[in-house]
Amino acid sequence: LIGTGLNNLFEGVTICHPAQEAALFNALHSKFDVRLHGYDEVPGKGMLHHMAKMAQADLVVPPGTKYVLHTDSDGIFKMPSTPESFFWNDKPTYLIRTWASLGVPDRRHPIAKTVSDCGQWKPYTDRQLGWDTEFYAMCLNTQAMPIEFYAPYRAHIENLHKRPFLDFMVDGRNEFPQSIMDWTAMGAWAHKFMRDKFTWYDVENGQPYPMDRKKAFHSHSGFTPAIRAEIESMLT
Repeated sequence: LIGTGLNNLFEGVTICHPAQEAALFNALHSKFDVRLHGYDEVPGKGMLHHMAKMAQADLVVPPGTKYVLHTDSDGIFKMPSTPESFFWNDKPTYLIRTWASLGVPDRRHPIAKTVSDCGQWKPYTDRQLGWDTEFYAMCLNTQAMPIEFYAPYRAHIENLHKRPFLDFMVDGRNEFPQSIMDWTAMGAWAHKFMRDKFTWYDVENGQPYPMDRKKAFHSHSGFTPAIRAEIESMLT
């Protein structure tokens, strides 16, 4: 979680991690100016608890934070970036596309059968939010969110499912494919209830949109020697 006040500088980096893995992260203090937030991970629910922490960012970042830039642990920035890289017209940019567009041939890659298999997340997103969502909102996993997003989003989940937010989030299938959602639900909720707080880009309609400033890897695919070599070359 990277807090920003839109002064062209990131005001701080907060790393959320399971408390039992603190020894793996404490060494970062000697090299980087970061804040570590350890939390008591629900046993056997690591992925789902991670999703819940994303939606609790306002409870983790320092007081006074205006925006939070989320970045997952399976991605590495591939170019210099500032808060301005993730905003347009003083609003966070948000890339979306319709769920329906995911299942059609990819016009940019003609040999691909479909754009993506991420349509599998729609039923879980709809269940989590309580309506038939139109847009897929996980085109990127690096996303700036206004601090006022989080509490109302959690309240919606609690009111709909009649239980505490964390209880709902961890009461699902933790193994891939997970039955609880992070970006697909957060983005769809933001599009419905906070649309004026973002600059939206429909990536399917041909309009220019911001590039992905990060190389995203796929944690479920494992850490192969080739991936290790690529990451090490990016860090040197």
